[in-house]
Amino acid sequence: MSIATLPAPPYYVVCFSSQRTEVEDGYGDVGAAMVELAQQQPGFLGFESARRADGFGIINSYWRDEESIRAWKAVVDHVEAQRRGRADWYRRYEIRVGLVQRAYGFEAEAGKLRWSSPLDRVPSVTDSRPVCFQRFHETDDVADHVIVEDVVVTRTVIDHHLLGLGCEAVQRLA
Repeated sequence: MSIATLPAPPYYVVCFSSQRTEVEDGYGDVGAAMVELAQQQPGFLGFESARRADGFGIINSYWRDEESIRAWKAVVDHVEAQRRGRADWYRRYEIRVGLVQRAYGFEAEAGKLRWSSPLDRVPSVTDSRPVCFQRFHETDDVADHVIVEDVVVTRTVIDHHLLGLGCEAVQRLA
């Protein structure tokens, strides 16, 4: 399994957290069939999954909109897989649906932080106009700062922004 390649937000995520039983009876085959079927559904964007040896697992599926999620939930083969899951494969599960508004990542090969979505506007103390992260795609130095158009934004500012703490340390380039 690899990390899903997704478009810029907004989009939706369905998080399926589960604890498996010891019953295998077709689990792997049905799971593979569900992934293949989901990939054919309108609005499907990608998925990621992981399962520990003790049977705890998480599957994240990504969707364009809530209508696509509802349609997927009603697909006949998926309904049958859900029934089998409750009857045979899962001790417990939780499903959480959320709107992804921001996304960012890191790629060691490039050594750069990557933003795939516009962030909210960050206020600048050196300019009355807000600084927009929309064109912020990679850093010069992940540990210290990033350059957003002609603005240097410190790592502290980014961390505070992501945590919703606000920020004040923005410096314009000469």
